[in-house]
Amino acid sequence: MGCLFGALPARADSKDRVWAPGPAAIQKLETAIGPTVDFSGAKCPPQELKDFARYYYGIIDTNGDPIIVGQLLLVKDWPGRHAGVYIQASGITDGGCGIANVWFDAQTSQLVYAFWGGR
Repeated sequence: MGCLFGALPARADSKDRVWAPGPAAIQKLETAIGPTVDFSGAKCPPQELKDFARYYYGIIDTNGDPIIVGQLLLVKDWPGRHAGVYIQASGITDGGCGIANVWFDAQTSQLVYAFWGGR
């Protein structure tokens, strides 16, 4: 499991609550999203995953579970952003249908939240 979590702290109760997900964890997350970002019930149109600048970082939630937080910025709506994966926070807080947000449980490989717009 070490390769799944990249720089995940050895203990979930560690004081270090932020970690950098590795390539294997990002691949599992993006497999869970699928090639098209399409959250059921959303008013935003489906978009291809490849068309997003994808920002990811890991946190340890209040239950001690490792969560990958992702913010996907549709590059056509964000000048200066380029499609691809970035291991950092995006610094964006709102953007309507130009932003998709995901929370992914790195232990269970399940999407916890998936929604459009800001945080």
